[in-house]
Amino acid sequence: FYTIVRTFRACSLPSDQALAVVEDLALYAGAKGMVGGQAADVIGEQGITDLAQLEYIHLRKTSDLIVFSLRAGARIAGATDVQLEALTRFGSLIGLAFQIQDDLLDVIGDERKLGKKVNSDEKLAKVTYPYFLGVEASRAKVRELTEQAQAVVTGGAVPEPARLLQIAEFLMRRDH
Repeated sequence: FYTIVRTFRACSLPSDQALAVVEDLALYAGAKGMVGGQAADVIGEQGITDLAQLEYIHLRKTSDLIVFSLRAGARIAGATDVQLEALTRFGSLIGLAFQIQDDLLDVIGDERKLGKKVNSDEKLAKVTYPYFLGVEASRAKVRELTEQAQAVVTGGAVPEPARLLQIAEFLMRRDH
C-alpha cells in the first residue's frame, strides 16, 4: 500500500486512480482474495473433497494476484470500466490455467527445469486438477481456459492485446 501511494505521488498521478488501485489491492489480496484463498488452502489440507473447492483456492491464491496486476496497470493507463472487466476476466481465466499447468508440471514435469522433485503434491497428499480429472483432461482444461482468456481480450475491449496473447500462450506451454 505504501509503495502504491509513494509511486502515485512521485509520478503526480491523480489521487482517484491511486485510491482505485489501493481498493483493488485490498480486495484481491485481502480476505476475499489471496488471503482467503490461502486460508481455504490450509483448511483444505485437511481434506478437499471436490473440484469446486480446489478451483476456489486457485482462483483466490493465483488468479486474484494476476487480476490485481492487470487492473493496476490498466487503471494507471486510464482504462474504461469495460476494459477493466475484460482484463479481470482474462486474469481470472489465465490464473486458473496457470495453476492447473503448475499442477500438471508436478506430475509430468522435468525436475531439472522445475528445480524441485515431481510428484511432491502427491507425497504431501495435496489434491490437484490431475488428481480429480487426470492428466489429459487437465491439459485440455488449460487449453480451454487459455483460449477463453484470449477470446476475452480479442473481443474489442482491449485495444492492443498482442502482449497479453503472448503471455497466455507462454503460460499454457511453459515447462517450468
